[in-house]
Amino acid sequence: MVLYSFRKSSFLLSTAFILTHVAATPHGIPAPNTSRKPSWTWPIMFLKSRVTYLNLSTLEYPKEICTKEYAVKWNHSARALIKKAVVIFSSWKSEVEDVVYKPRRVRGPARTFTALNSSGYLIYTIHFNYTSKYCAIIRKENHTKEDDSGACELWVNDNFFEAGPVIQNNCTENFKKYCKQYNATRFDIKDCFDTSKPILLG
Repeated sequence: MVLYSFRKSSFLLSTAFILTHVAATPHGIPAPNTSRKPSWTWPIMFLKSRVTYLNLSTLEYPKEICTKEYAVKWNHSARALIKKAVVIFSSWKSEVEDVVYKPRRVRGPARTFTALNSSGYLIYTIHFNYTSKYCAIIRKENHTKEDDSGACELWVNDNFFEAGPVIQNNCTENFKKYCKQYNATRFDIKDCFDTSKPILLG
């Protein structure tokens, strides 16, 4: 959180501008400023997004068409974030699993998190290379017997889809910059919301 300090006169002018701007927009809600590049934010704030979606990955997922995570609960005393991970396959079956993210103990806000399943076993580790209000670039290292591979991925939240093309392109360009990958596996967000086909729990 950033603390701002204004003189009284500047504050009154700013307040008048904001009220005028709000009144000039539909329903009194200011239109989003999509001409600016997204500002950086702490990784934990992105993880706490209501829903996050896998958008691009350097790994191939031939049977998966949608991967998303819902934020369930932040346990402040345990410094753990509980999320519900949902994977939808091309057969329209799905798997749901509880995942607990715990930050690595470092000075200052954490950039690396371990992910545990409901049984307490380590699944993977993620490190945030870049984070904004709209998206995050992560390095993911799997730690299961079935999969010990790593990946570089772009995750997005609902703010990403509400933003304009400038912000969306900025997230994609950052993926290319940090992941050094131009031909990546892309997931169509529509598959996460397609209600025309039944979703069967695996």
